Amino acid sequence: MGRDRLYEKQTIGILGGMGPEATIECYKSIIDQTPADTDQEHLSIVIVNNPQIPDRTEAILYDGDSPVPALQDSARVLEGAGADFLIMPCNTAHHFVSEVEKAIEVPVLNMIETTVDQLEPGSTVGLLATMGTIKTGIYEKYSRERGNVDIVTPKERDQKIVMEVIYGEKGIKAGYKT
Repeated sequence: MGRDRLYEKQTIGILGGMGPEATIECYKSIIDQTPADTDQEHLSIVIVNNPQIPDRTEAILYDGDSPVPALQDSARVLEGAGADFLIMPCNTAHHFVSEVEKAIEVPVLNMIETTVDQLEPGSTVGLLATMGTIKTGIYEKYSRERGNVDIVTPKERDQKIVMEVIYGEKGIKAGYKT
């Protein structure tokens, strides 16, 4: 069975809500990239949109509430609903992916690993992400393991601007649209 057909009959579980707009974009991207001529040719997808999952960056940087129990609960719901594998449209949540995997039997497709695997070997790429994602070094870790990409992150002053774009009053998480 070719890779294009690998997940054809399986159900995708989207562990979402971190933020809800990322969940919508993930779902829409799957629909847009599915070569379907009829409704019936689309993929089966189950979504848990749980915006009550504690903030991942807050947990990583400031010892805030751990998102792990809520991530695990949402993963169990998806598994119970028939998901054959899970995806999480949140970079920072991938810091906790091994804990999510311990709570379920189905695999979690790791967005960080998949992204790094798609980058051109020997290239240098810029990473714009939450301070939580940057502090964990998850992109750098996977890149080192594969030995293929140099990850560059913003200087402290510029990272503050990135965080404002993500978390600010007129930021992505506040629902601001340009």
